[in-house]
Amino acid sequence: DPQTSSDAASKQPSVQETSKAAQEAGVRQLVQVLSVRHNHSQARTIANIIRSLAQANTIPPRLVCICLLNHEQLKPENRVFWSTAFSLIRHIIAGVDYKGVREIMKMCLERCRLLPGELRHSQVPSMAVLKELLCLICDPTAALLPAYFIVNELLKLCPDYHRWPHWEVSRLLTDFVENFQRAAQLLSIVNRTKLRPVVEHSGHCGWSISSWKLDCSTLKFGLKGTLPYCSELLSPQPQLLNHVLRQPYSKEMVCSMIDMSKKKQRCVALEEQLINLMISSLRICHATDLYNQSNRTITADAATTPTSAA
Repeated sequence: DPQTSSDAASKQPSVQETSKAAQEAGVRQLVQVLSVRHNHSQARTIANIIRSLAQANTIPPRLVCICLLNHEQLKPENRVFWSTAFSLIRHIIAGVDYKGVREIMKMCLERCRLLPGELRHSQVPSMAVLKELLCLICDPTAALLPAYFIVNELLKLCPDYHRWPHWEVSRLLTDFVENFQRAAQLLSIVNRTKLRPVVEHSGHCGWSISSWKLDCSTLKFGLKGTLPYCSELLSPQPQLLNHVLRQPYSKEMVCSMIDMSKKKQRCVALEEQLINLMISSLRICHATDLYNQSNRTITADAATTPTSAA
């Protein structure tokens, strides 16, 4: 039947898919052969063969790097395979596209966690070869990965950039992130957390409210990009919302600040600030009543006490 034969032919893998699968299997086999070598000379010879094939684009460099980093034997205990693998990646990573380099960087940072905090003398070379690879990725002259992508991934991994995967790479990564502090300052307003808006009785313009917008769940500013902003800008701003709530005719501005455009939408952060506002108002009223009562008592005592003779 022609229809059946055409359906069977469509289900068969194409030549390109078959070639790709065979290529992946071949790379995995080469990596497996490299992983079981415990002699530096033999491992170096196999690594040179893989390096030549990758640099000639006979096999994809990205596939080689991913297979090496995903291999189960890539552990600090296997010093020969560890040092040979990261050295090989460092030599062929120039042929990897930036998306692949970003993936390789994340996997390298995860491998850093396998090394202990207190390195033994035999583990120092293992840390050194991994650090050399990270230095190459972060080197702007190598142009392997846009610097913003590196900062983006680093801040996702460690938002406060104080708890890096290993202390040996902390100086390198911290310096790289802090180089973007000037860019963060250019995109932020000076003393933004200390400023307060003027609530207009006649409403507000759309552009005038953009600087005061807050996330409805966290009450944080909507900052552009993942950059090393100061901690004050990254923290919640309940005092800003509280200030606006205290002003008369602030309903429209509050709804625009926390994007309460949807009807019957509940905002827990707004409810908390309203409760705090009512509690503070009750405290002020109570303190005022006590003050007035004290003044009346003093006045009554003064009126009933006879004046002393001169």
